[in-house]
Amino acid sequence: INTNQKAMVAAQQKYHVKPTVIASLLWLESRFGINQGRFHLASSFLHLLQADRPEVVEHLKRAATKYKDHEDGPLNKKEIREITKRAKKKSAWALSELKALQKMFLRDPDLTNSLRGSFAGAFGIPQFLPSSYNHSARSASHQTPDLTNPEDAIHSVAFYLKSSGWRDAKPKTQQKALLRYNNSTDYANTILTLAKQVDEAH
Repeated sequence: INTNQKAMVAAQQKYHVKPTVIASLLWLESRFGINQGRFHLASSFLHLLQADRPEVVEHLKRAATKYKDHEDGPLNKKEIREITKRAKKKSAWALSELKALQKMFLRDPDLTNSLRGSFAGAFGIPQFLPSSYNHSARSASHQTPDLTNPEDAIHSVAFYLKSSGWRDAKPKTQQKALLRYNNSTDYANTILTLAKQVDEAH
């Protein structure tokens, strides 16, 4: 917060999200950029796009059977349908993110060519997906947003939370906004707890 005080103050004034919340989220996502991922982004989504291929679905069924409790017996019809359904959903999601990545490329080829991220396709200090980048990435200098830049990461997270319903004076909105970022109650509560601890320490 101290190192990026100017960006933190500007983001708070513009989007009304506290610096301690932004900092807590960025620490949890990538340890302030230390762990941004090393996977080629397009390749990650191309890999996930194969999820609904028949041979992949069969592999998932075999894997599920292997790890299932022996007392339960083989997979039932409901479980098989669920595996197939999730595989199709994952494939469709990967295709939508590839299209979002293409949109990023058309906007700035230099930015996307060098991108690396997590195995699931999240990248930058705030670990945005391409779709999140297109919707929420903001630049502190009014140029193409670069999420490896701390100032742009700060503004982008603040905008994302505000657009997801965050209201600084309404605590009930805050967990809901964080759940839009990552659909995990533990995740949201961790960020709010960290932010509160830093606020109380100062």
